[in-house]
Amino acid sequence: MHDGHTPRTSHQADLKEVMRTELGDHTWQLPLDRVARMLSPKNRKNPLDDKVIDHLGNYACVSDSPGFMKMLKNTVMKLGPQVKDIQWPSGPDERPFYTPLAQFLNACVSVCKEELTDDERYTKGPFHDLEFIVYDKETQDSVNGASPTKPHLVGGKKLMAFPDSDDCKVKSAQLYWNTPDKNASPILLPVEVKDNWIELVCQAATYARCPLRQYSLVLGYNHKEGTFRFLIFYRGGLSASLPLDLRDENSHESLLHVFLSLLDCFHAGDAGMAAWCVKLPVDNSDKPDYIVANIKEVLHDGNSCRGRASQVTRISYSVREDVSTSPLPVVATTPLFLVIQLRCSARVANAEVKKGVEAPANSKKSSRNQVDSRTRSETKASNIPDPSTLAITPISAYGPTRDLEDVKQELMILMKSLNPRRGIISHGLMKATWPKRDLASGRSSVPETWMLNVCGDKFGTWQHYYDFPANHSHGTRTSNDIFLPTEMELKKGVAEFHWDLFSLHQKYSTPLPEYRSLRFHVGKLIGTSLVSSPSPLVLFTAILHAMLGWLTICQEALQHRDVSVGNVLRLENPVEMPLPWPCLGKLRYFKGR
Repeated sequence: MHDGHTPRTSHQADLKEVMRTELGDHTWQLPLDRVARMLSPKNRKNPLDDKVIDHLGNYACVSDSPGFMKMLKNTVMKLGPQVKDIQWPSGPDERPFYTPLAQFLNACVSVCKEELTDDERYTKGPFHDLEFIVYDKETQDSVNGASPTKPHLVGGKKLMAFPDSDDCKVKSAQLYWNTPDKNASPILLPVEVKDNWIELVCQAATYARCPLRQYSLVLGYNHKEGTFRFLIFYRGGLSASLPLDLRDENSHESLLHVFLSLLDCFHAGDAGMAAWCVKLPVDNSDKPDYIVANIKEVLHDGNSCRGRASQVTRISYSVREDVSTSPLPVVATTPLFLVIQLRCSARVANAEVKKGVEAPANSKKSSRNQVDSRTRSETKASNIPDPSTLAITPISAYGPTRDLEDVKQELMILMKSLNPRRGIISHGLMKATWPKRDLASGRSSVPETWMLNVCGDKFGTWQHYYDFPANHSHGTRTSNDIFLPTEMELKKGVAEFHWDLFSLHQKYSTPLPEYRSLRFHVGKLIGTSLVSSPSPLVLFTAILHAMLGWLTICQEALQHRDVSVGNVLRLENPVEMPLPWPCLGKLRYFKGR
C-alpha cells in the first residue's frame, strides 16, 4: 500500500519513475460526456447516504441544462472556421506541435467565452480570461525541494498580455504554480506533449502533488497518435478521458463539452482548488460555537499524486476579548469555509467512542441557528460543544451565502473540546490526510482515529481533540468518488473502465477503485521535524521517546506502521507526562506524535 509520500528527488527522470510507481494500476478512462459532468459546476439533488459511494446521479450538473446544450451547439459551429487554417506538422519532434496546439486550445476557449460573456459563473469564476501559451521552461517555484517542473504549454489568466507575446509564444513569461504576486496569474492548466502516453502521464503526474486539492487537471497531447486527453489526478490515481483526434471535426463537440463545463465553474472548489479555511468547535459555555484556525507553519507535506498525502500544520486560534457569546455571523466575505457538521449528540458520541464504537447518526434535523435547550444544557454539563450549533451555513468563495442541504455526514469523533482563553492565542497541531474508504460501508477507514482516542495523552502520543471529514458547501464530503466507477459499476465489473497503461504487455487483474476522502485531525502538542534538532543528544533523546511512544501504542494492541516525519515530531519545550509503567514515574520528553 502506498503511504502517500513522494521521496524527495532532484531529478525529473527519477521523479517520473516515482510517479509511475505511485500510480500503479490505478489508471482509468471514461467517456468525454462523463468527464464533462465531472468538471461541471453542480448542485446536490439527492441526499447522500453516508454508507454508499457518491456518484454523479446525485447531482444536477450545469452541463445537463437545456441552455448549456444550446451554447454547446453554438460553439461547435463557431470552432470549425477558427481552426481550419491551423498548420499541424508531421514528424517525430514534439516541439513543432506546441504552437498549433496552443492555437487550437485558445480557439476552443475563445468560442466558449463568447457564449459565456453574460454568465456570472464564468465572469467571476476561476477560469475567467483563460489563455494558453507555449512555455517550455522551468517554473519559478518547485514542490518539496524537487527540481522545477517544465510544462510545455500552460493555461492561465491573460497570459497573452506580456509585451513580447507572438503567436502564443511569450519569452518573458516567468510563471509560478503558487504566485507571490496576487495580481499575476498562477499556472491553472498545464499541458504536456509527448509521443507516448506512459511518459506523458508520468510527467503530468509531477504537476499533481498538492496535498489538499480534490483533483488536479492536466491536458495531454500524444503527437505521434494525434490524440488528446483530459487527465484528472486525485488521491486514488488517475481518470482520463477517452482519446480524441483534434483534427477530426466529429470530435469537436465532445472536446467543447468539457471546455465549456470547465469554464462555467463558479467557485475555486469546483476546479478542485482548496478554497476554504477551517472552523473548529469550542466549548461554547461562554464563547462562540466555533473559531477559525489559522495555519502558522507547514511542518510536513506528504506531496504525492496518489495516497494519503498527509499534511501536518501548526495552527493558532483565539477568542477575542470583545467577541459575543452568540454564534458568529453567517454572512461574510471570507473564503469558503470547511464545514464541521455534527449529526449526533456530543455527549452520546463521547460515551460511544469510549466504548470503541461509532455513535448512531441522529435522524432529527436541526435547523440553522436554532438550539435545543435540553441538548444545550447537557452539552454544558459535559463540557462538549452542542452539535446543533455547529450546523453552520458555509460561506461561498465568490458569491452570496448558500444554505447547507440536509445530508447525512460521517460522524465527528469528539474526545475533548478546545477551550481557548479569551484574548490568549492558543496553538495546536492539525493533520490533513486522505484515508481510504471501506467499500462495504462507504465510511472512511480511520484506524488512526481510534488509535489517537485510545492513546491520546499517553507518553509519546499527541493530545487528541477530535477529527472530522472535510465537506463541500453543498454538504458532501471532499472525496474522489465522482471521478471513479460507481458502486453499481463496481458490482458489474470495472474492467471496461480500466486504462491498461503501465502493464500493457503483462498479465494483470483489474484493481478495485481506491475511494478516498479528506479528513482532519486536531490535537494540542506542537512539534518540529527531527531534522531541526540542535544537537545529536536532542535528536537521540527524541528518537528514544518516539520509540517509547510507539511502545505505548503497542501496549494498546495497536501497531503504527507509518513512521515518518509527518508522524514523529520533536517538542521544542519539555512536557511532563506519565509513563505507561507506574514504576518508572514521570519523565520529561521532547517528542510528540
